[in-house]
Amino acid sequence: MSDNAKKGIIAILILLLGAIGVYSYLDHKKQTETIDVLTNDKAEIIAELEKMEADYNAEISKNTALSSDLENQKKIIIRFKDSIRNLKNTNWNTIKFYKNKIKNLTFSTNRLFAKNDSLVEANKILNFENENLSQEKDSLTQNLTQQTRVNDTLSKQNENLSQKVAIAQEIRANGYRVETFDKRRNGKFKPTDKARRTNTFKINFFINENPLAENKEIQTHVVLKNLNGDVLNTKGFFTTKNKERIAFTESTIIPFKKNAIATDILLNVDNIKLEKGTYIIDIYMDNKKMTTLKKVLR
Repeated sequence: MSDNAKKGIIAILILLLGAIGVYSYLDHKKQTETIDVLTNDKAEIIAELEKMEADYNAEISKNTALSSDLENQKKIIIRFKDSIRNLKNTNWNTIKFYKNKIKNLTFSTNRLFAKNDSLVEANKILNFENENLSQEKDSLTQNLTQQTRVNDTLSKQNENLSQKVAIAQEIRANGYRVETFDKRRNGKFKPTDKARRTNTFKINFFINENPLAENKEIQTHVVLKNLNGDVLNTKGFFTTKNKERIAFTESTIIPFKKNAIATDILLNVDNIKLEKGTYIIDIYMDNKKMTTLKKVLR
């Protein structure tokens, strides 16, 4: 082989080595930049979960009937945060999964916080009303005693005042809502408004705080009627305060101790073929009709 040929081969080898070196450098730089981006994404997700945890602590401090639900959701967030922090290997698919999980948690959090804030505002209004009722009761009781001593002819006024006190002691409820679900074999509930898929009605409402009322167990009956006015899935009968005998779909006992209560009642109709249309739900507490709800199924 001539010297010129040898020199040509050496030149080609030098060029190849140079190209390999440049490629290795660029590939290493790209991998380093990717790791940095993934590390930053991971840190941002952890920071967002820490903020979410702090927000839950603030909501829990409001001490409402939803505090237990808020505590359970906060535990889920903490476990999720710890799993990300302990993650050894990070890639784009993992980061994408956790970001989607963050979106779902944010959606659930916003709904729960809105419900909790509504309950806080409702309790503020009820506390204000009950405070006024307490003051009115004290004033009425004092006036009753004075008027009774002055003249027995004021017995009619005494009766009226007693009625006002009785009204102040009545248990009231608000925030009535009805939802329908398809209960799966695995026990999970999927929201639906289709008649052919609906097998469960869920009734939600709040019993108002009332420091003037007595501690008691509230007998609650729920009556679900179909399109023809027939009671579905009858479990028995009860008599209203108007002496009317009525069939009911579900009954339950709600323990009341002056504080506000969030209540859920499930109506199981999986053995009934539902048709499209409007269904009527009547709710009775201590044999007194509280409200009538409607639910349209497609």
